[in-house]
Amino acid sequence: MADLNAEASLSLGDSCQVDENYSEAIDCYAAALSVARKSEGLTKFRAHSRKSGALLKLDRFEEALEDAQEAMKILSAGLSGLRSGEGEICQKRKGLASFQLKKYAEAKEALEQAMQLASLNNRPVEEYKKVIGICKDRLKSPPKTTDKKAAASVASKSTGKPATKAADAADTDAAPDAKIEEITEDEEEKKPEHVFKTIGTLVPESSTRVVGSSGGGAKQRPQMPKYQYYQDEKWMKIAILEPSITEEDVHIHLGTKQLTVIIKKQGVEYTVIANVLYTEIDAEKSKVLFKGEKILLKLKKQSEKYEWHELFGKNEEFKSSLPPKPKVAVTTNRPYASDKDWDKVEKDVIEEEKNEKPPPGENQMNKFFQQIYADADEETKRAMIKSYQTSGGTVLSCNWDEVKKKDYEGKDRVAPKGMEWKNWEGEKFPVKEDD
Repeated sequence: MADLNAEASLSLGDSCQVDENYSEAIDCYAAALSVARKSEGLTKFRAHSRKSGALLKLDRFEEALEDAQEAMKILSAGLSGLRSGEGEICQKRKGLASFQLKKYAEAKEALEQAMQLASLNNRPVEEYKKVIGICKDRLKSPPKTTDKKAAASVASKSTGKPATKAADAADTDAAPDAKIEEITEDEEEKKPEHVFKTIGTLVPESSTRVVGSSGGGAKQRPQMPKYQYYQDEKWMKIAILEPSITEEDVHIHLGTKQLTVIIKKQGVEYTVIANVLYTEIDAEKSKVLFKGEKILLKLKKQSEKYEWHELFGKNEEFKSSLPPKPKVAVTTNRPYASDKDWDKVEKDVIEEEKNEKPPPGENQMNKFFQQIYADADEETKRAMIKSYQTSGGTVLSCNWDEVKKKDYEGKDRVAPKGMEWKNWEGEKFPVKEDD
């Protein structure tokens, strides 16, 4: 980890957080903060904020509050590049940590600011109102029966406990369990499976479309949600980085090799993913978890220990259903005027050369010379090589005593009958007549 820069350490921490390995996530965020430069304010803010969230998961509330406060200091100094909802999530973490430490005034202030940001982004604020109400009551007087019921209602939603047990917790001043908290994996498994639908090829009509728009003033268009993915031997995990999204605003369709995710933000529908997966998954065992900062899709691999090289693959079925493209004859303009197809002539000549058989007796002659060379002694082989190579193929002698005295490239040069040796200027070489 020492060799990673701040951004890489932050991403590694996010990966650990997706895998619910909060201790390692905290270490990664701390590493990001230790190497971050002064100019990397956005990275520092995210590291503090996300570290605070991981500390809350481990009930380390004092440290969680410190990191949330550090993140808010960076934010208050002026920061650009924030995604929608990041400021709200940080304020919420500050409020939750303060609530657990019974610092109700600080919790109320932080949660009110988080609720205001949620309202500006058209996100639900009901849970904020409930916990803020509890904070107000605690600031006035010790818990009353009405406070216990309100705390039990929120606690039962966030922890999965029955309302009676949550009320008993409130009796012992444990109402800080009333958290605006992310849904845990165990809670999500108890949800009905209507989210997971096995379908065929589903392609939305358009990637974005405005839903129920009214003729008001011009509003800033929300940004397209981003996502990142990780994998282990059994799961491909996709984290859609969009905070405070409810199940009603998301449409997720899973097939054995098809994934479509549509999210509605501020009246606009975004098709975040609509593609063919790299390989097949088990749609029935796959899960969708709604967390505070993101939506986590856990796709169960059909082939375990098989590494996906990328998230998406090719739709082979779609390709095979397309009609074959007609072959079009390509004609090229010839640089010369002729009815003769010289390309065909060239091909025919090459084919003839391949099929051309040697003249009768040539194979036998070559075989004869090869046999002589194979059975000859060293001097005979030397004579055959020198005479043949230096004479340009016109002489082949087996007598080394004769060949070693000859100068076939000079005065003893021999020309075949009916031919003569000339240089490049056309001058004749003195040659010995071939008897």
